[in-house]
Amino acid sequence: MINIYKLKLTNLQQEILRLLFIKTGMCLNQRRIATTLKVSQPAVMKSLPKLEKEELVMLTPRKGTYVKKLSLKEIKEIYDLRRLLEGFAAEKAAQFINKDQLKKMRQFCENHRNAAKEGDLLSCLIYNMQFHRVLVEASRNNRLLKV
Repeated sequence: MINIYKLKLTNLQQEILRLLFIKTGMCLNQRRIATTLKVSQPAVMKSLPKLEKEELVMLTPRKGTYVKKLSLKEIKEIYDLRRLLEGFAAEKAAQFINKDQLKKMRQFCENHRNAAKEGDLLSCLIYNMQFHRVLVEASRNNRLLKV
């Protein structure tokens, strides 16, 4: 069963990624995001604290929500952590992965490869996120899924 909240949040995160390529520091238009994703504006508002926790946006009371600009130091720290956590996830996933998960991961790799050939950086990022999500799910480590 597909969790609609997670699906919409993923779409909202993708919208944030699109905005990151337009301009960091940009104020988000919640109404436009809601219209684009065909969800209510309260649903978008409900998703924003999660995105803030993931450091994709900054919520400023009475001013708005802004796409967060990451410093080079923050980006390096994120990739250091990802390298450690994803290595652990891959080790565990090798023990538990099923055929369906392996098939999904192969498809995301193929999609990523095609997007890279076309120079579609946004799609590359999205396929990368999807690939790693399945990898972590295959690890069967619930704590890792929450990170």
